[in-house]
Amino acid sequence: TSIPNFRKLFRRATGSAPRPYLLDMRLRIAAAMLKNRTTPIGEIAARCGYPTLPNFNRQFRSRYGKSPRRCREESRTPCADTCPAARERSCVGKL
Repeated sequence: TSIPNFRKLFRRATGSAPRPYLLDMRLRIAAAMLKNRTTPIGEIAARCGYPTLPNFNRQFRSRYGKSPRRCREESRTPCADTCPAARERSCVGKL
């Protein structure tokens, strides 16, 4: 299949283009991983595909309105008020 055809089929199946879908999933998984307070934020960023911590922090802040560190510090469930991953049992298991 061609790239344009793949994009069309992907959008039809998910309601989103591939790139925004991937970015959203990476951030949702990262938000869920922040519940583990022993895993360094830099490691979470790397595991979710962000090569640099500043890039991860910028994307996370843009999506949730606060830094990953602040989300982790504010409550036991990170970003509970804004993070859909925090309201789900596990977004990781849905991949």
